[in-house]
Amino acid sequence: MVIPFEIFLLGVVFFASMGIINSVKASQKKEREYYFSSLVCFLFVVVCVLLVLEQILLSLVLMSFVFVMSVWRLPRILRIFDRELRKNNLSSPLKIKDFWSNVGWVKLANIWGVRKTVCTYFLFSSTFIGGLSYALYVIYGIMSMVYVITFPITYSILSTLMFHQQLKRLKQ
Repeated sequence: MVIPFEIFLLGVVFFASMGIINSVKASQKKEREYYFSSLVCFLFVVVCVLLVLEQILLSLVLMSFVFVMSVWRLPRILRIFDRELRKNNLSSPLKIKDFWSNVGWVKLANIWGVRKTVCTYFLFSSTFIGGLSYALYVIYGIMSMVYVITFPITYSILSTLMFHQQLKRLKQ
């Protein structure tokens, strides 16, 4: 299966821009974990380049390393996330820009309640990821229909469970 070059180019542009954004955020907030986030983004740029160069084994090793490091740093990142959410005024009006971070979802949980917000989050994430997967299936044909259906559901369930735990921790 040949994956189109545009997919790799999109990955490089996305991860590079996210790395730059996280680097700027890290220098503004003086928080070490943001530097780690930018390092992860730049490592994924390297993974995309390695995949273009057909270095599959090396890219898998690098992705595994990034995964292990991310799991190791997850508790610290969640503590920073909690601290930043507690700093925000959650009773202020809900704005579209709040959804660029998780502040919008937390404000929505204060308005609607945790259960409705978690269901909305699941529907939004599964629709968004499912739409992207289906677009890749239709345009490039690089996935099977089984993958187009199972990946969004699996990803949405896992991310929704993590999000629900985060909301429960914030409510305490």
